Amino acid sequence: MTLIATNPILTGFNPDPCIIRTGEDFYLATSTFEWFPGVVIYHSKDLKNWGMVSKPLSRVSQLNLEGNDSSGGVCAPCLSHDGAKYYLTYSNLRNFENWVMDVDNFIVSANDVDGQWSEPVRIPVYAIDVSLFHHPDGSKWLVYPKSQVGICIRQYDVEKGCFVGSEHHIFDSTYLKITEGPHIYIHNDFYYLITAEGGTGALHSVTIGRSKTLTGKYELDPRFPMLTSKDDTELRLQKSGHASIVDSPGGQYYMVHLCARYIPNTKLCPMGRETALQKIVFDEEGWIRLANGSNKPDNAVEIENMSEQPCLPEITRDDFNSDQLDIVYQFSRVPLDQSECNLSAREGYLRLYGCSHLGSRFKQGLVARRQKSFVCSFETCFEFEPSGCYQTAGLGLYYNLRNYIYCYITRTATGTKVVEVASCKDRKVTKLISTEIDSSKYYIRGERDNGNLSFRYSLDGTTFITLVDNIDSSHISDDYFSDAFSYYTGSMIVIACEDFEKAGHFADFDYFEYRDLDVSKP
Repeated sequence: MTLIATNPILTGFNPDPCIIRTGEDFYLATSTFEWFPGVVIYHSKDLKNWGMVSKPLSRVSQLNLEGNDSSGGVCAPCLSHDGAKYYLTYSNLRNFENWVMDVDNFIVSANDVDGQWSEPVRIPVYAIDVSLFHHPDGSKWLVYPKSQVGICIRQYDVEKGCFVGSEHHIFDSTYLKITEGPHIYIHNDFYYLITAEGGTGALHSVTIGRSKTLTGKYELDPRFPMLTSKDDTELRLQKSGHASIVDSPGGQYYMVHLCARYIPNTKLCPMGRETALQKIVFDEEGWIRLANGSNKPDNAVEIENMSEQPCLPEITRDDFNSDQLDIVYQFSRVPLDQSECNLSAREGYLRLYGCSHLGSRFKQGLVARRQKSFVCSFETCFEFEPSGCYQTAGLGLYYNLRNYIYCYITRTATGTKVVEVASCKDRKVTKLISTEIDSSKYYIRGERDNGNLSFRYSLDGTTFITLVDNIDSSHISDDYFSDAFSYYTGSMIVIACEDFEKAGHFADFDYFEYRDLDVSKP
């Protein structure tokens, strides 16, 4: 049976994919940057349908993001399996001012993807995008970029947590530069090195080298880059790069890669970098090629010899009737404990206590989920009694601590209760509207249509009053600012509670709903 997978296979903020197969199960890990828990792992039986099954870095002892830069944190995790155990290598990039990185690398392991992952072991290497390669002879090797000039490899003892032997420089950067995201695979008589080059923006590409020996050097693919969107601005999938390959039980080969979709007639991608799938083949000379014969990504891919096996869809409306938060949610940098985010304090409600402001690098009282399509709606109902202007609660469209649009309930300096909408653009906050309100229960609905955003409120859940209509929300997007490498995390939908006084104020959220209205994947 042949299936058709429409790209992206993972919509919304899902960059730096790393895919493996164990038996008939495919697992795919993506980066989470400053969002906690760290790393998202998806599962599929057919390469078309994917469900979120694990966020392995779920303890602060594994991942401490407090104070990290926006777009710092976990980048390019490598998920692997040695036949007995799963391994995950990851970087925690705290800052990268002037391209001088403050970064640590770690490795954790688990018997099951959705089980408990171990405490981390620090890897003594100054790099990002560290990858673990399991050699058939039982040895293990770490593969990593070095000083942005190429790729190095060194044997590693996972039991002792230390390097073995010397470092080998195996691959030089091409003219595309910024060589990163390495993975090594064995096929027939060659070791294949797959790298990302050109940076994570418009020049992003996949470059491949190969060698008869593991420690190289690796010969450059004469037709590089093997995959890119850089030469065709009309392609629907832009920024194509950062890839990982996998074989199917039927013997076919596929590649997952990072991509992005622009709002039509712009260079903005509000969902950030997503994950796409391509079919690949080995040509007569043994080089890896796209099955379509070009180096440009396909919008849809045939998956051979697979029967469709749908996954449970992500939750649309959450009425908070469970005893734990759904797996779709994430926190900003620092997890909230039961004293700050509680599902048992009031049955059928999420009680969210006010923490730092939405522009803080530290603990924020917010719960977030990904925006996954260009046209979407999101809504919440909550009860909240602010004592003054230092407490807020509401619903927001959030990119990072510098860029968000927030619709919330608060009081003015004179004590009047109001509903307001504020837009933060590069840390400059502008209040767009403030309307007096008299209630203790509120409904807020947001609607985003490409770059436009509307907010409405209601006191009864039936009649909604427009606060702002089709305002510009283009700064809630990758690529809005001139430095294309500054931010690259994608838009999130958040419910939030702020309490600058840390006086114990809280909001009780009755439900949180998110709906994709654009199902065509334009």
